[in-house]
Amino acid sequence: MPHTFHVSSALPVPADRFWRSQSLATVNAELHPMYRMSAPRVWRTRPIHEWGRHERLFRSWILLRGLVPVDRHHFGTIEFPAGTTFVETSSSWLNRRWRHERTVSPTESGCEVSDRVSFESRLPFCGAWQKALYVLAFRQRHANLRSLHGDAVG
Repeated sequence: MPHTFHVSSALPVPADRFWRSQSLATVNAELHPMYRMSAPRVWRTRPIHEWGRHERLFRSWILLRGLVPVDRHHFGTIEFPAGTTFVETSSSWLNRRWRHERTVSPTESGCEVSDRVSFESRLPFCGAWQKALYVLAFRQRHANLRSLHGDAVG
């Protein structure tokens, strides 16, 4: 059974500038200090909008506090249906399916960053528990975004 959630933040940064800056390094800045994702060297700083479409991008350890492996994420396909949107479809040891859509929309005072996540747990009775942890992690990501870029005014 799929679980879904949505988290968004208004930032005082132009949408195109925010979008161009996105990489695994910025993802890790968002996840800090709760988690860190590993990646092969070639993918660490490459802007996400340059990743292109592949069958399988790479595998990543999800590291609690940057040290303790808690999951092995298999980045699958990534699509770019609009100029400032990506849709990542992946799987992991914990999740049969993981779909993360990030949309960066222009606003009068900067941009709105919206993350929509849908996942299907491999662990039959743990989906609700996992969802609570993922929502917490994405709320932390957005708190970090607001701290790094400032809150949008207005």
